[in-house]
Parts: sequence; C-alpha cells; structure tokens
Amino acid sequence: MMRIGILCYLLLIPLSFPVYSAQLDTQRTYRACGHPAYPPISWVSNQTVTGVGPYLIGKTLSHFDIKISFHQESNWERCLKELEKGNIDVAVALYKTKNRERYYDYFSSPIVKEEIMLFYNTQFPQQFNSFDDLKNKKIGILFGDSYGDQMDKWLSENMKIENVSNDIQNFGKLLRGRIDFMPLGRYGGTLQNKKLGHSDTIKVLDRPLATDYWYMAISKKSPLAEHMKELDQELTRVRSNIDIGELMATYSRQYISQPR
Repeated sequence: MMRIGILCYLLLIPLSFPVYSAQLDTQRTYRACGHPAYPPISWVSNQTVTGVGPYLIGKTLSHFDIKISFHQESNWERCLKELEKGNIDVAVALYKTKNRERYYDYFSSPIVKEEIMLFYNTQFPQQFNSFDDLKNKKIGILFGDSYGDQMDKWLSENMKIENVSNDIQNFGKLLRGRIDFMPLGRYGGTLQNKKLGHSDTIKVLDRPLATDYWYMAISKKSPLAEHMKELDQELTRVRSNIDIGELMATYSRQYISQPR
C-alpha cells in the first residue's frame, strides 16, 4: 500500500511544474519591433529598436530564457503589418485600438501614460482653446500612427491629414509651413525637437490633443501568444519592481547623447 502511495506521489510531481517550461521554444530567436521615433519609450538607432519598451519586454522574456532580436529596418507601418502577419512576435510599445486588438494580444500592465501634444512652427502661430480651432488645419501624421479610436475618427473627419513615412519628414514639413501641426507625445516630441535643434522655432501648445497609455503586445500568430498569461504575470512583476520615472530619464539621456 505504501509503494502505491509513493508511486502516485511521484507521478504527480511533474504536474506541479509550470506547463510553459516544456512548451516554450527557447532555441529559436523571437523578433520585436517598435515605433522608430518615440523616445524614450521606443526608437530605432543603428537598426536596433531601443528604449523603455524594449527594456521591459527583454527583462520579461529573459525570465523564461527566451531569446529576442531587436533588429529593425522597417518603418512603423511595416512593423505593424509584420506583427499582424506573425512575422514579428512582439511590439514593444503602442496604443490600444479596436482594430489592433483583432491582431495583437496586449499585456495588461501599461508602460506609461503620455499626453499627445501639438507642435507648431512659431513663424505660423496657432492656438488650441477648443477643437474648433483645429478644424480644416493640416496635420502631419506618420503612417501607422494612432491616437485612439475616437481621436483617430475626429482627426479624419475634421482635419486635413498629411501622412509621412518618418519623423524627419514631418519636422521638415512643419519647418517649411506645409503643415500646421505635428502631434507627438510630450516626452518623445520634446526630446526629438531638442536633439534636432529646432527648439527655438518649433514649440508645443499647452493643451493636450489626447492622453493615452503605451502598452506592449504580442502577435496573435506568434507562438508566444499561447503563453500570454505567464508572460503577462511576469511583466506585471517586472513593472512593479522598477521606477518607471528613473527608467524614462535614463533612456532620455541615452537618446540625447547618441549622434544624430
């Protein structure tokens, strides 16, 4: 009788270990991509996406001995398309929209909350006391960018959107007066403006256009999606043990110190 009891106990021992330990493929290298121009949260330098988002997802996946590549040559729109197809596994930072939730599983813990501000050329003064002030104005937006479902809808119905492939094009159009506004995160926009040397010409209006949270997400077609629960729990643990303000400051300094 004792032998039977011991045998049953030994058979039950493997069940106490996490299921993912036997299922996660730690031999392959997964791929991540992010917004190429939103420091300190996500930006691309030397064909590598870096920032707060990549740091957090790297810490999370390392707990499971998962290897991940942050190599990126694509723009933001291509990053999202490849994520949708499953060719990219992880987006290191993005806003939530209903359309995106069809293709990506979002982590429950946000990276950070950020205000979306309107940058303008002081040679062409602008105001934003009410949304009526923005109607029929030209606004430059990167392909793939979103500011939330409601704001995206309002912008498309009330402003003249001019899409660009990268942030340098957007700054150039604003400097030449070809657009009236350029929406950027308060953190990222201020850092880019400073690094590009346009702080005397390009300013930011006081009133935010919108406020939203940055999240990380996994492609529903990625093998990692099957382990979202475990990954999400680990990110929550990582996030709770980090001073996000200090991390933002660290990557802000890194961005400014890098050559243009």
